[in-house]
Amino acid sequence: MNILSLDASNQTLSFCLRSQGQILSLQHHPQAHIEHLPGLLQSCLDTQGIEARNLDVVAILSGPGSYTGLRGTMLVARSLLSLSGVPVMLRRSPEIMLYACREIASPVLVAQSVRQQQYYFAVGQYSPSHPSQTEGIHYLLAPQIGSHEDLLQALQSFACPVAGDWPENIKPNPRIISMRSFAEELANWAENDFNPTKAAVPLDNLIPFYIRPAVNPPVLASDAKAAQN
Repeated sequence: MNILSLDASNQTLSFCLRSQGQILSLQHHPQAHIEHLPGLLQSCLDTQGIEARNLDVVAILSGPGSYTGLRGTMLVARSLLSLSGVPVMLRRSPEIMLYACREIASPVLVAQSVRQQQYYFAVGQYSPSHPSQTEGIHYLLAPQIGSHEDLLQALQSFACPVAGDWPENIKPNPRIISMRSFAEELANWAENDFNPTKAAVPLDNLIPFYIRPAVNPPVLASDAKAAQN
């Protein structure tokens, strides 16, 4: 099984090429322009002697993250699907962070800084056998936007390990798990749990997930709580 995974959600272009359970190439290109991605990928495939049409799946992070980076990786995925018929697996950052924490026998609070003093966060666990799971993810607190106060409140409520970003002015929880690139875990997930006949994303659904304050902004955690009271 030949797998290509892409992550350009932050300031680094990352991709992973796996085949038959082994990593053939794992590359990180800090500050690289997204326009360089097709050439970097083609060079990697040529070096490994793999043609694009022989890829079994391309796995990408759909967001949230850099507008330009997400748009660029989505265009690559759309091209591979439309021109070579390569199935596409999409995952959002909370999902891949929870998958990366799959060996932790408890829920995890995952957080990503999305704009100044705001975080996209959730509490959940990778649990493929759970009856309410979606793509193996069981949420105890659904993904939402909140402040660092909302993060602290969630941590106090669930008393669980933390993965991802954390406010610099707050003393970190000693159980924090740091992760900056999702390319390797995306490839792992695609190889171990992706079923292209059931979970492949249609071309029309290959859309980046952005967090835009001016266009249907997600509800802040604090506002959602106030609305319930």
